Amino acid sequence: MKLALSHGYTSIIVETDSEVVINVFVDDTYVSHSKDTLISDGKFLIRQFRNFKMVHVLQEGNQCADFLAHCGQSSTWGTTILDELPEGLTPLLDCDALKVSFRRIR
Repeated sequence: MKLALSHGYTSIIVETDSEVVINVFVDDTYVSHSKDTLISDGKFLIRQFRNFKMVHVLQEGNQCADFLAHCGQSSTWGTTILDELPEGLTPLLDCDALKVSFRRIR
């Protein structure tokens, strides 16, 4: 969200396969504790957007997120900012845009 704001975006749609995340950030069913800085920061960032929407998608419907999550598992701890698309992501972006779903086999 910080990256989107820094690029001047005022509207954003966040897709997640976690209903818990939606409950915490959008439905406000999570009672925040003062030490939950990640949640507090996220809620603050959400309020900075003119239009914000968070929607639930099945993992099979968001191949890009699945791909990037697996990339993240092999990286060092912390935030990784990509300057260019990792090899193999472009075809998945096309499929996500067309709402093509895939069966997960692992």
